[in-house]
Amino acid sequence: MDNKDSILQSLIELAEKLSVKVIFKNLQDEEFIIHGGMCSVKGETLILIDSRSSFEEQIKILCRELKKFTLDNIFISPILREILEDNHEPF
Repeated sequence: MDNKDSILQSLIELAEKLSVKVIFKNLQDEEFIIHGGMCSVKGETLILIDSRSSFEEQIKILCRELKKFTLDNIFISPILREILEDNHEPF
């Protein structure tokens, strides 16, 4: 598992700890421009990510959305916390 894949997997696991479901799906639509992000459907919080986007873009979307949560009481590895808090580019 390379560094980008490891970071992506760690972010998905963090989302799961927050009871947020991460869904990778082809978001291409001919009528609408659809960007990945967080939404709520029937009381369930989801983060939708375009499966066609790069690892870097998928990581950026997850970081952007997970930073909206209070993460103080959740164990996060120091490297992952730095990526989330400091907008550190992991690549």
